[in-house]
Amino acid sequence: MARPNPDAKLRILVCDPGNKILPDLPIILHSRFGKGEPPSILRTRVMHGFERFEMSGVEYIIVNDVDDVVKEVKQRLAPYYSLVIYESGYYESEHKKGEGVIGKIADISKHDFFMPQMIIGASLKMGLAAQCARAGVLYFAEDYKEVRAQLNNIFQKPRKIPNLTVVKIGGSAFDFDRQVKSKLNLEHVCETLVKIHQDREGSRKKRRVNRIILTVGAGQYGDIPKDWLQKYGHNEKVRVQYPKSMAQALQANLENLKPLVGDLAALLKTGAFYYLTKNSASRRIPLIGTAPHYIMAKDGIPLQDSDTHTIALAEFCGTERVVLIKRTDGIYDFDPYRGFRLEPSTGRCASYGDWKFAQEGNNRYEVVSIDEMLSGETFSREGTGIDGKADGSTGHLMEDSALEYMKRCQRVREIVVVHIAPEEMYYERDGRYRHVVTGETLPLDTDWNLFLEQRIRDAFQGKAYSKIVKEK
Repeated sequence: MARPNPDAKLRILVCDPGNKILPDLPIILHSRFGKGEPPSILRTRVMHGFERFEMSGVEYIIVNDVDDVVKEVKQRLAPYYSLVIYESGYYESEHKKGEGVIGKIADISKHDFFMPQMIIGASLKMGLAAQCARAGVLYFAEDYKEVRAQLNNIFQKPRKIPNLTVVKIGGSAFDFDRQVKSKLNLEHVCETLVKIHQDREGSRKKRRVNRIILTVGAGQYGDIPKDWLQKYGHNEKVRVQYPKSMAQALQANLENLKPLVGDLAALLKTGAFYYLTKNSASRRIPLIGTAPHYIMAKDGIPLQDSDTHTIALAEFCGTERVVLIKRTDGIYDFDPYRGFRLEPSTGRCASYGDWKFAQEGNNRYEVVSIDEMLSGETFSREGTGIDGKADGSTGHLMEDSALEYMKRCQRVREIVVVHIAPEEMYYERDGRYRHVVTGETLPLDTDWNLFLEQRIRDAFQGKAYSKIVKEK
């Protein structure tokens, strides 16, 4: 079960047959992860005789050729290793022999395309470096000043970005956007986030900036690999491919959101976390799909667990609140969409009578603790299919793995829920809009775009129909 663990180990694969770069690595990384006095160079030089050793919370796995690197990486379900490092002289000599090292690097990238690969040393020629970069090596360092700088980028320290809110647009919000073609709610959400980001209070020197990081769920892009896994899960290669396909689904949704966010959008890859700063988040809205790779590997966060990535990202950036935009307006005894059948031609419920009947006895809760969500005693978190019936899916609203992760977080305190389309929960009766489950009413002249905008703005202040908190 993925959870933040300050005592967990980072695993680094080092391919350095000549023991040229390995002795200095533990000394460099001690300044990032270790405590007390750094190890001596005499001590680190003898470590090449071991297949693996640990120093300062980092586990070094030593291999003597790139074939062993491929073997080590591929026998683990990604993400597992935090980094692969090659000594440049060895790498260049193997390339001259025609050993196909470029293709092997590419194979490693295909297995774990978020994992950073790095070449250290001054002997690599420009042409070969370009081929390596195309194959998946993104980090190069000639001397140890550059090594230190690159490792500090790869293993960025968690930081506190002030006035930051992490917003996740869940997969069900994308489902609504696809199914109800007459509505532009997703675009309006993005426009509202831009407005909130651009709100400025106070003087230029003291003004408050509402910083936002935007993450997503897999939505309709994730349905295909889910169905594929269900059908062909007996095939080991299909099981290995599944997390990568889900990560690609997240990326596709981010790329589709980028034009809706407009000029303020900054689409970041998972390896580009050094761009996440107080100043950069003031200027742009970063769109990012996963937590930093080394945190994924250290804490064992599967690529497909988008909710856990969102919580881990919020923890990494030091914010206490996550706003979750989904196709529900809160936390209920059971799914508020039980009994809801969509009429494709209108984008509305096919029978409000059936929906209301199915919702008899349901209740919405304002504040719920993580333990209450996980206990299974108060709430049913079984999902609902397009036919309005229970579909057997679990972890409705938020994945268990994300809730377990949040329990161990030091900074994240609450998840605030907002409906992507609050109007969907209401029907007309006696000259008013009436909520299907709670019965609360709104006037018929309600402007739903303004209503949605206000719900989002309220969520940034911690106000919502429902929210999940660490502790009551």
